[in-house]
Order: sequence, then structure tokens, then C-alpha cells
Amino acid sequence: MRRLALLASVLALAPAGTAQAAEVTIDAAVPQSCADRHPGGTPGVASVAWTAPAAGIVTVRLRAPAGDWDLTLFDAAGRRDTGSASFGPRERATAYRRAGEPVVAQVCRRRGPAAVARLHFDLYRTTPPARRERARIVRVPLAGPGALARLEATGLDVTHAHDAASAEVLVFGERELRRLRRLGFRYRVVVPDASADPPAERRAAPSARALPSGRTSYRTPLDYATDLKDLAEQNPGLVRPVAAGRSLEGRAIDGVEIAEGVERGDDGRPVLALFGLHHAREWPSGEMPAEFAIDLVDRYRAGDPRVTDILRRVRVLVVPVVNPDGFEVSRAAGGSWPVPDDDDTLTLGQALADQAAYKRKNCRPTVAGSDAVPCAARTYAGVDLNRNYGAYWGGAGSSAAPGAQSYRGAGPFSEPEAQAIHRLSQTRAPVTVISHHTFTDDGRWLRQPGFCLMPPSGCQASDVTPDEAGMKALGDAMAGATGWPSALAWSLGEITGATEDWNYFATGAYGYTPEQRATNFHADHAVAVVAEYDGSAPGAGGGVREALLRAAEVTADPSHHSVVGGTGRPGHVLRLVKRFATPTSQPGVTVDDGLDLRLTVPATGHFTWHVNPSTRPLAPAKEAYTLRCESPAGVVLAEREVVVDRGRSVDVGDACAAPPAPAAAPPPGASGGGVPPAGTPRRRAVRVSVRLVRAQRRSTVLRRGLLVRATCSADCTLAASVRRPASPASRARAAARLGRVLGRRTLRLRAGRARTFRVRLSAPARRYVARRRLGAVALRLQARRGAERRAVSRRVRLTR
Repeated sequence: MRRLALLASVLALAPAGTAQAAEVTIDAAVPQSCADRHPGGTPGVASVAWTAPAAGIVTVRLRAPAGDWDLTLFDAAGRRDTGSASFGPRERATAYRRAGEPVVAQVCRRRGPAAVARLHFDLYRTTPPARRERARIVRVPLAGPGALARLEATGLDVTHAHDAASAEVLVFGERELRRLRRLGFRYRVVVPDASADPPAERRAAPSARALPSGRTSYRTPLDYATDLKDLAEQNPGLVRPVAAGRSLEGRAIDGVEIAEGVERGDDGRPVLALFGLHHAREWPSGEMPAEFAIDLVDRYRAGDPRVTDILRRVRVLVVPVVNPDGFEVSRAAGGSWPVPDDDDTLTLGQALADQAAYKRKNCRPTVAGSDAVPCAARTYAGVDLNRNYGAYWGGAGSSAAPGAQSYRGAGPFSEPEAQAIHRLSQTRAPVTVISHHTFTDDGRWLRQPGFCLMPPSGCQASDVTPDEAGMKALGDAMAGATGWPSALAWSLGEITGATEDWNYFATGAYGYTPEQRATNFHADHAVAVVAEYDGSAPGAGGGVREALLRAAEVTADPSHHSVVGGTGRPGHVLRLVKRFATPTSQPGVTVDDGLDLRLTVPATGHFTWHVNPSTRPLAPAKEAYTLRCESPAGVVLAEREVVVDRGRSVDVGDACAAPPAPAAAPPPGASGGGVPPAGTPRRRAVRVSVRLVRAQRRSTVLRRGLLVRATCSADCTLAASVRRPASPASRARAAARLGRVLGRRTLRLRAGRARTFRVRLSAPARRYVARRRLGAVALRLQARRGAERRAVSRRVRLTR
């Protein structure tokens, strides 16, 4: 049975305002798609309608404490606007409405214990974009060999769905229909109302269903989320969800990982990472990795030997939408783009203003006065995410001007979207990274470097990376599959702060940017997506599908990366850790950076780990990983340094062997004794420092917890506890009933990296502190690293 704490009819009749909230209770969790409109009474589904009191942009947010919930917005006629379907309980979607028009929020509870969620409706008053006239698709009979040319000469939108007998035409309004009749063409209406989708999406021929998904139109944000979720749910053991992080506005940055036995943590396979839609308006850039993910799964299930071999040897990581906020704006822009979308000069104004369907950047309100304006109503604002990564940030091809198309942000990794991909790369360390983009006239496969390595003389033919031979070979192979040129990235113009910059210069991953062939940022889907993916485009030899399969095969080849092997205790955790400072292009600015890779020792006790070289490509000297063996409880048993080059393998022996006992101190006057035996792990004494514990508001501490900022001198496990201060005798009995500890938290800290966190109080503790109006509490931090322990305590004053 379904219950609504605030019924749709009541909410729609509530006093007109710009914000409302509703509580939704759904008793049963049902794993089903939320993308389509479900009739009333459907288990696992509830709907709430809210009427816009004025014209503007309606933002609907869904929040549940746990589980997996989805959200879809519909209009009064039941047509879908947009939606949100992340792998968690937080969703956000926006839609344009005129005064008096309802937005119907359909809520679906897919799984998890939480049965209650809250909906928030917010309205920003503005003028919605002009609606297009109702579009129809009509079929026009063709009489004679010159009929098609005469039809195209009318200037009407003749689609690619034509043959010798007839052609389909997309017409807008009665005026264009009258024009057809006046010029002597007969027609039959095929699609009475094509206005729900952009015109360029309706131009694929019915026979051009060559994509693995069968799609003939560009995906919406909800389509991407639904496809990823379906892949993970319908293919256990082969596909698992990847939650990379959240955007500036709180939207999920989700992906999938695909591999045979994908849940294993003991196989050490190399990773191929595919990213799309760093730039929101470049719609084909998300389609390619999404289609490849579906393609891999379908071909594996069908027994394709090539794909089966790849997924046994490689993990494929796919994140098709890195910029979900910007993509929501671009994809939901209503009728604001010209028709057709195949002429970049027609769209130049919107592209330069970073608005509507041609939004490029994220939703950071960088322009003065734009903070209170929804992202969909801003112009020029935002950060170019593909200029925000840390390696060589702030150099050529990026701008310090907040309104510029290539604005790099306030600092390296200043944007949560770039941070999410950074964290994902730090823990996965893919050996090949492909970040899809659109567009160039002839298409390009661009490889590192993306900028001159030896300025200010300008890029020279010799300005290549140390791995040019291998990177060029793969770039040429992918170019051969698509018919696009293969080139050094700087040949198209220098940029810094790109995704591949960090993945190559900080980790040694092969990095590529395919700038897809097209005539605009989201041109004809049949040409820009279908033909380029399946290889039917001019000059292609297998298309993007074949190019990515070749990339996966090179990823599996150990001659292009490094291998660490050895033995260990089954079930124990091995970690390859590395700390370094990533340089930027700005004097005095570096990124405190690092890698933290994990592998569980297999039951056999033998492991093989495919990783990138330990030394960064431009490092002045050899660099090492620190290999640690930890017990399942996190106790460090052993650690050692590992140096390994590209194309090489190293056998570390028993990675979990206890370090040799320290030699006894030599007697006075004896020689030697100052050098530890070879192979003895280096250990650093662990120390912990704490800040941000000065006076804090009692109300904030009760509501959110005590704010702490701590640093460990070495990787450590930190146990933080908030305790009652020394109590006078009159409080002793009450305090004894409560217990001495008011709140606890345990977390892991990396060496030298400060982390800010909160220690929440338990419910009895909050009542006790509030009732007694405590003026202070005690904070205790204990850092553990193996057998070492260090602790500090601070007194924190609680103010009103």
C-alpha cells in the first residue's frame, strides 16, 4: 500500500509560494525503472504534483536516509521532462514551467530499508524559453530521379530517411506544410508531434539502428542513469556500479565497471578508463562510452571470443557524464537551439555565452551576481572542468577570466567534478585513459603532451613524451579504425589542466582525447553517433567500437605498463602507496598528491598486479611505490619500496614477511652498526596534530557534531572521541549513567594530508549536553599505525 504524507491534490491547492516540501512514504521497495509514467497504485511508486505559482525554473530534490530511490518529472499530459536515477537515495531534477502549470514528481523506491523520503520543490521566477511550433514528420513521395534534389532545394529539413520512392521531412508548423503543398509535393503525416525531442534527433533513418542500444536519439540525463543502472542490475558478476562522487549541485557522477568476475578484489587486472561529457554541450562524447559499455556486455553474453578475452584480462571503467549539472542545463534547454544543429556559425552566440543547449562549463557561479540565479539562467559563468585538473594547471590554453570558455577555476582541483575523477583515478590508477570530446571537422585522436614541454620556444616536432613510441602506436591504431587523424595533442592547440594531463604526468597512464568528427556539438545523431560508432562513416575501418576494442587489447598488454608480483598471506590487503607533489604552471603552486591502490592476496597466496610505472614520466630521478601488507583488521605487517619501469615486472617475494629484527647496538668502540640490513622497511614515527577545535557553538555541535581538523605524520587509523569534561560530584551519577564518551568516529588519514571531519554525538549525549548546558567538552585523538600509538587531547569550549 502507498501513502502520501502530503497528497498531490492538497499540495497543488496549497497557497502559492516559491517553495514547498512533501513527505512520501512507500512501503514496498520494487526494483523497476522510474523513467516511464506508472499508473496509480503501482507498488514501489508514488506521485506528487506541484503547481507553479509563476513562470520559471522548478527544481525538485529528493532526499531519503538510505537505499536507492529515483525521481522523474512529468507534465500534466504525462510527458516526461527529465529525471534522476543515481545509485543512491539523493536525486535532483529541473524543469521549466509557466504560471499555473503543474510538475508531477514520480518517486520510485527501488531497494533499501528506508520507506520515507522528502521532496522539495523550489521555483526561480524567470521567463521559460520560447516553445517550438509543433513539429511533424511527413513522408513525401518522390517521382523521378531529380525529385529528391528539388525537395532539398526547398530549404525544408529533409531527413536521412529516404530512398528512391520517398523521403521523410521534418516540418515545423502549418506554414511549412502549406509551402510543401504550394510547391506541388504531396505528403503523409508519419509522426504527428515530434516536438518532444530535438529536431536533430528525429533525423535517423529507421534502418540505422546499428548502435548496441538501438537508440536513434541522444540520451537525456535520466537515460544515462537508467542505462547504467540496468547494466549493473541485470548483469551481476559482470558489471558493478561505480559512484565517483557528487557535482557542485549535488548530482551523482556515476559509472560502471565491467569485467568477468567484476566483484573480485584479488586479480590485479589493468584498467581502461573511459570518460565523457566533461563539456556539457558535447553530447556525442557521452554516447560513445555508454554504447561501448552496452556493447561489451552484449558481446560477452553472446560468447564473442574477443570481448570475452578482453574482460578476462582487463577492467573497463566507464563514466559517461562527468559534468551532470551542465549536461542537465544543456539537455533540458527546451527549444533554444537553432534548426538544424549542423551549422556551428548559427550557434556561436550561445556557445560563447555558455548558455542553454550550448553550455560547456560546470555550474559554478563565477560571474558576479549569479549566485542566486539557477544554472540554467546564467550566462558566461562556470569552470571548464577540462582545465581544472592538477597537473600543469593554469598554463597555456586556460584562462584566469571567470567568464571565459576555458576558465580554469580558482585552483587545481577546485571543482567537485574534477575531484571525483581525481579520487577515482587515485584508487584505480588506469593504465589507459580516454576522455571523449566533440568536435573537429575531420576528427582527431590526440595523445599527450597537450602542451609544449619546452616553452617558450614553441612546440617542436621533438616535443614528445618519453612514451611517444607506445602512445603513438595505439593512437595510430585507433585512428585507423575511425578514419580520423592521429596527432600530438598540442597540434590542435595547447591546453593545460586536462584529465589526461594528470593521468599521464602524475600516474604514467597512456592518455588520449578523441575529438570526434562532427559539424557541431550535437549534430545529426545518425551521422555523429551511429555512423561513427559502427564504422559506416566515410573512411572508417570499424568505427569507435573497433578503436576502443584495440585500446582494451593494448591495455591488457604488459609491455605497455608494469607488473608487480609475489606472494602474501591469503585474505590480507596489499597497498601500493605513493606520495608526491604534482607541479602546476603557476609559480609556487603544487598539488599535494598521491596514489593508494589496493589488492587482496588470493587464496593461492600468489598475486600479479598490473600497474603503471613507479616513476612519473618527467620525474628527475627514479621513484618508488611503498608496498604495504595489512591484516584484514588494518594492522601493517610489513612494507618495502618497489621500483618498476614500463614494460617490466618485479617479484617482491613475500610481501607480508615481518621485517627483520633490528640489530643489537654495537659495543662502544665497535665499527659499523649504522646501516640497516638491505630490504629493511623504512618506518616513520606516527604523530597527530589537531586544529579547528577552538570554541564552537553548542547548537551546531548538537545538530551536526564537533568540527575537527587533524593531520597524521604517517598513514594512520585515527580514533576520535568526544568526552564529558571532569564533572563535579553533583553530576557524577548522571554522567555515570551516560558513560564517559559522548561520541566516536574512526577514519583513515594519509600521511601529511590534513582532513576536516565531524564527530557526531549520540542521541543520549545530545540530550545530556543540552539539558546540562555544558560549557566545554574534551576531544581525544588517538593515531594508530601498526603497533604504534600516539594520542592528543584538547578542551573545546561550547558557546551559545
